Amino acid sequence: MPQTELFEAQAARTPHAVAVVADGTEPTYDELNRHAGRLAHHLAELGAGAGTDVAAVLPRRPEVVVALLAVLKTGTVIGGEGLDGTALQAWRERHPRPW
Repeated sequence: MPQTELFEAQAARTPHAVAVVADGTEPTYDELNRHAGRLAHHLAELGAGAGTDVAAVLPRRPEVVVALLAVLKTGTVIGGEGLDGTALQAWRERHPRPW
């Protein structure tokens, strides 16, 4: 089973359970799953999908889980070099985190 499906199944089983504890925040599985879904949709609008590469340049925070899940949901490959993060920062400014 793909990682995204495993995460979505966990979110369906325990939507209100804390999924990540970091930086004084404790987002639930449901919050992370919904936020990752929105970001995945945005990445797909930018052209992300099977056969494309997406770089994730983020500090160690819950947003990392959101970004990586979103990348996986679009079917792209995760990479960690080559971007300055401006596109993701612009998206973040328009879509504040729910927790």
